[in-house]
Amino acid sequence: MENSHEKLPDSPVEEKKAEASTSFIGKLRARNPRFILYASVAILTIIAIVLIPIVLVGVTSRAARRPKPVGDEDHRITTPGSPGYKDPFDDSARSNPYSPPLNQPFSYNDQHRIRGINIGGWLVLEPYITPKMFEQKIGSDESLILDEWTLCERLGPDEAKRQLKEHYETFITEADFKKIAEMGFNHVRIPTGHWALQVFPGEPFVPHVSWQYLLRGIQWARKYGLRVMVELHTAPGSQNGWNHSGRAGTVGFLNGTDGDLNAERTTQLVTELVRFFNKPEWAHVVPVFGVLNEPATMNIPEEKHWGRAKDPF
Repeated sequence: MENSHEKLPDSPVEEKKAEASTSFIGKLRARNPRFILYASVAILTIIAIVLIPIVLVGVTSRAARRPKPVGDEDHRITTPGSPGYKDPFDDSARSNPYSPPLNQPFSYNDQHRIRGINIGGWLVLEPYITPKMFEQKIGSDESLILDEWTLCERLGPDEAKRQLKEHYETFITEADFKKIAEMGFNHVRIPTGHWALQVFPGEPFVPHVSWQYLLRGIQWARKYGLRVMVELHTAPGSQNGWNHSGRAGTVGFLNGTDGDLNAERTTQLVTELVRFFNKPEWAHVVPVFGVLNEPATMNIPEEKHWGRAKDPF
């Protein structure tokens, strides 16, 4: 009996197919030794044609779903001449048809009359303008908060900075400057505290933060063709003892123990401000500067008066 596990020979038909197949591939190999290489390249090309579009679609889809960073366009670096560049010191705007553009002279007479509005209570707090800031209860001390000095002293430096930044951000916005121009005004007055530039020893005021918002306000004014009067609203030691001078109470400007020192400090601040806003980038949009708001000359010794000049107007 034959072994049942012995391999049976292929049928004649299968033998012919195998022989034909071997013969065909062999002939191709014989005729073209690079057959396998070409076949491999062809297969890889087909795979690439199918897969690459799928990968690209997936990447594009993910990029489209990725949220755009807020304010990204404001942080893109551009230089003069590059696409999308906007000159931050462009003074070609005008507030209304009756006022000249910022880069043209304003005559300050019957031809061009000042139509101005004051932005009070923004960079220098005043209780009657922003009462909520002064009515808050801070700790166990129930005595009244009279001025910005008392407010900052009670809050402490960190909380005072936080609250004031929130106030600066929300009390006045670009929309206000736009509305001012639409109403026909051509000038805005922005009172500024001396702490925007410098805080002196013993003062609890928040230093420098309001300076950033002053410049922001001026840039908004520039955008809508409004001219700005920057005014030093406070002096070290207080120039009048009223709450809008930063500290209510006694007059410490040209008066008292540190009166002369505070006057020298004020002179330095005024000089710095005038030099800064006299630069070409700012001179057109800040053509007017207020040296000091309402100094209480009645409380200043007569020999220390800066001078008695007649009003030229």
